[in-house]
Amino acid sequence: MFSIHCESIPDELLPIGDDGIGNIVCIGVDGKYYGKIFMWWEDAQVEEPNFENVELIAVSFKEFLEGF
Repeated sequence: MFSIHCESIPDELLPIGDDGIGNIVCIGVDGKYYGKIFMWWEDAQVEEPNFENVELIAVSFKEFLEGF
């Protein structure tokens, strides 16, 4: 999935999984995004990588796991 969308995902994010229907779970790896978990929404994909189709879903990996 990442190889298909790698040029659409902001550089500050690293894909760590997906939801099975095309949306990608990412972890922030730089700056103010570091350590936070985001969902990159395929249906709202934009041509240039930015955060228009990215949603914060947890402020830490621990919080993300506790949500299950």
